[in-house]
Amino acid sequence: MLIKALCDYYNKVMVPNKYADPKGYESVRITHTIYLNTDGTIDNIIDNRDKNETIILPKRLSKSAINAEIIEHRPSYIFGLEYDKENDKFFSSDKSKKSNESFKEKNFKFVEGMDSDIVNAYRNFILTWDAGNETRNEYLMEISRDYNKSKFEFRLAENSKKSLQDDEQVKIRWDCEKEKGLSSEGKYNTQCAVLGEDKTIARIHNKIKGIGRSTGAVLVSFENDADCSHGREQSYNSNISNDAMEKYTEALKYILDTKNNKIILGDIIVTFWAIDKESKCEECVAEIIGGRSNKEDAEDTQKMLKGLILDAKKGNLSKDRISVIDSDVDFYIVGLQPNSARIAVKFIYHRKYGDILENIAKYQSDMQASEDIKIIPFWKIKKAISPLIGNKTSDQSEIITKLFKSIIYGYKYPEMLLSIAVNRVKIEARDSKDKNRTELQAAIIKGCLNRKSLNKEELKMSLDENNQNSAYICGRLFAVLEKIQIDSVRENSPKKKLNRTIKDSYFSAACSTPASIFPQILKLSQYHLEKLENEGFKIGYKKLIGTIINKLDGSFPKHFSLDDQGRFIIGYYHQTQDFYKSKKEQNDNEEEI
Repeated sequence: MLIKALCDYYNKVMVPNKYADPKGYESVRITHTIYLNTDGTIDNIIDNRDKNETIILPKRLSKSAINAEIIEHRPSYIFGLEYDKENDKFFSSDKSKKSNESFKEKNFKFVEGMDSDIVNAYRNFILTWDAGNETRNEYLMEISRDYNKSKFEFRLAENSKKSLQDDEQVKIRWDCEKEKGLSSEGKYNTQCAVLGEDKTIARIHNKIKGIGRSTGAVLVSFENDADCSHGREQSYNSNISNDAMEKYTEALKYILDTKNNKIILGDIIVTFWAIDKESKCEECVAEIIGGRSNKEDAEDTQKMLKGLILDAKKGNLSKDRISVIDSDVDFYIVGLQPNSARIAVKFIYHRKYGDILENIAKYQSDMQASEDIKIIPFWKIKKAISPLIGNKTSDQSEIITKLFKSIIYGYKYPEMLLSIAVNRVKIEARDSKDKNRTELQAAIIKGCLNRKSLNKEELKMSLDENNQNSAYICGRLFAVLEKIQIDSVRENSPKKKLNRTIKDSYFSAACSTPASIFPQILKLSQYHLEKLENEGFKIGYKKLIGTIINKLDGSFPKHFSLDDQGRFIIGYYHQTQDFYKSKKEQNDNEEEI
């Protein structure tokens, strides 16, 4: 399914938009240009990094460890040298010698019989360059520390516009070599499992750069004898043709190299694409789950997304909001994780874009913990459930996979997510002073509980005084008692900050076993109430405590389940936010007066 989807993307998106390189060629981002004299000596090496220039070069056919390319761009092959950063010098190693020998042998043979100014200069360079005598080369010393990550092209000093790869004789010769290489590699010809046509089967699949090791990783490989059958070795077992292999690897490379087609969540790279010539689908999803969009379109995108969230809250997605986007477009979301052998596919979801957008809008609606609607990117969800300190590299791929599936298909969120979020709030009751983090944790809990209620809005975005759930009520009561304690100190010493509140000492226990804690903190609150000098505050708080306690029918539950612990946290958060909201409104009124 994945390889077929990538081939479709190549054919229907990359080719029409001219994103795909010509067959047998690849795009390379060049950092430096080597200008050759006609005798093959180097006239100059110019730094082109500020131009961010990409050129088309012949694609490497062989996949062996040391094997030069035609029209080479890698420094160790061209110069046969490596750079020692510690001692600031170049040296020739066994590997660089073999690389340079491979470069000279293959490229000298390639240009045999050709006759043009740039080709003759290139041939002379191959014949005259001696790595052992060039360890202090003035042009290479200028590059020095950037040498190993540099990529080069060749041009003629006398005619700087003429590049080696653009020479007509080089192009014609390469097209012939390319066809020979592909045909000689094809040991098996049979029906391609992807394209359904009789094709030459690929023996080894191209590496995908941008994931895993710096050299890239493969999506399809067979390294164990147990993987092979019917006498076929390596990727002959996959029955994927060279054509399909070239298409899907090029498509995946392009997607991974495009900003709006991926987000990174720990060790998982989430990629997504639409089978559509326009990129609006990807941009919208990148904003919803990745938290970014093009600056020019950011305001319009945010407006549309907030409208979608309000629609989702009402249970009806307005088609007018996405009229500029074809909702019937096929959309894919894939999670990739590199390992030692190859790229692991953690998940792959295929839906119509309209369905995915609607379900993602519902997810965003679930995660709104206040009336002030904010787009919550997925990486913030992951960050909110990660420990503040300790093992920051813990593997969360399982919960990420399950959460994505819940979002895309509109399922209930994983129980593990609710458990982690509740525990994070309880553990961080004393240590976390980050209000944004607390809000995100409350949003996660709210979303999990509302999804459990068969998409009914059990918990609202703000304080719900009509909510009769005992856990929600206890959370509200705890927030009131904490506010009384804070006000009792600040009323007498406005600038004084409490080192410790009842939240620091009792929150976790009150959230789990309220009957054992609330009598104690209610008694403590009487002491704090007596310290209040403002009689209006004192009467108001006593009345609020009485109103909330009356909803509990005279007793506190002995313990709360995981779901009720979540409701307790939301009740606490809503009541606390309401206090800050009331204070802000009061200050605004005073300013108007």
